[in-house]
Amino acid sequence: MSSVVEGYNYDIFISYCQKDNKHDGWVSEFVESLKGELESNFKEDISVYFDINPHDGLLETHDVDESLKDKLKCMVFIPIISRTYCDPKTFAWEHEFKAFIELVSNDRFGLKVKLPNGNVASRVLPVSIYDLDPDDINLCASVLGSVLRGIDFIYAEQGVNRPLKPEDDDKSNLNKTKYRDQVNKVALAIKDIIRSIKAPNTSDKAINKDTQADIEERLDKNAITRRKFVKGVAGATVCCACFSLDCLAASEEEEKDRIEDCKGNEHLAAVCGTYCGACPAYIAKHSEDEQIKMRLQKRLSSGPVKALKTIPDPSWMDGILCDGCLSSGQIPFHCQSCAMKVCAANKQNVTRCSDCKELPCYRITNMINTGLLHRAEYLPNLEKIREMGVQEWVKYEEERWRCPQCGLPMSWYDTECAGCGEPRSEQLFPLTKNKIQSF
Repeated sequence: MSSVVEGYNYDIFISYCQKDNKHDGWVSEFVESLKGELESNFKEDISVYFDINPHDGLLETHDVDESLKDKLKCMVFIPIISRTYCDPKTFAWEHEFKAFIELVSNDRFGLKVKLPNGNVASRVLPVSIYDLDPDDINLCASVLGSVLRGIDFIYAEQGVNRPLKPEDDDKSNLNKTKYRDQVNKVALAIKDIIRSIKAPNTSDKAINKDTQADIEERLDKNAITRRKFVKGVAGATVCCACFSLDCLAASEEEEKDRIEDCKGNEHLAAVCGTYCGACPAYIAKHSEDEQIKMRLQKRLSSGPVKALKTIPDPSWMDGILCDGCLSSGQIPFHCQSCAMKVCAANKQNVTRCSDCKELPCYRITNMINTGLLHRAEYLPNLEKIREMGVQEWVKYEEERWRCPQCGLPMSWYDTECAGCGEPRSEQLFPLTKNKIQSF
């Protein structure tokens, strides 16, 4: 069976370590469940390559490169991420995972594709069946070139960390996930990727061909932005008010407006304690065009920057747009399926982790232990939300993450203001740490 896209041999390649299928057949059962879900979501027949060889790798008489060359020519690569899979010595890691990324990075569609909703997704769709150690998470990220984002099939209780099974009760599972729902999420993610690939001009290859001149031409269009319009109206209103109100009255009115703005921005206080207003995905969507252009120019002029263990590659959020964790608007898939967000949604009277008596739990400490510096602020931020209240905390964070010189919003890993070049404020976490406290 060939792919639904001409020139490819399979639609999906399932990569796994044989140890994860040897004893209870978890991977085989997942593949059968996924095939059934794909049949329900696609009109076409979707081809899946799944090697049921009970041993890792190919027979000694086979040439590895030649044997896998055709099989890896697929649309979506699904690695079953486990503790045994994350090992450079395994066949799956070296000859499938790394080989696919190298292969697909040079094909006509590229590693990443632009989805119908405007976000960007990788053609590597990880399925995680264990909570990983920080070193394994960083190992995956080093190969992917971005933070590990996928769909979790993990059953967790106190002292329990194992693959999620169809018969598991979501009420006793601390992650509050159902096996069937997670399979459905995988199928829908595959559908979005394949639909985007079949549509013209949506691949990362097409996006990467944009020159700096193309970007500037797009951003220099004379269309008025929503924020400019609001600022214009607000400015006109203040001017008129000055004729009829004294300075004290105007000051009181501005304070009321600021309080109302904070109420309207509560969705920027994420479940985990992150301030979404400093997230590159939020800034990309809500900054004025000129601000986005300055950021792009800054990155292009600075050249490639090597990612560190505590600091991601500068392009790690490229192509991702977001309206904020608790907004009713556009939210990236990895935020929608966040374990902390799912947990809060399934508890009464809990909007954020700051509302929960179990704080800190393993969900949030696992995220902190990935080592990224902005995640080290989760717990301190949640404590401040408890002390200050959400509205005051959002107001505080908005001021903290603005350039003290020109007022331009700054993102988590900006070393200096993209507008005026002012160095990073000392109020923000330093970018010199090589390691953060582990839990």
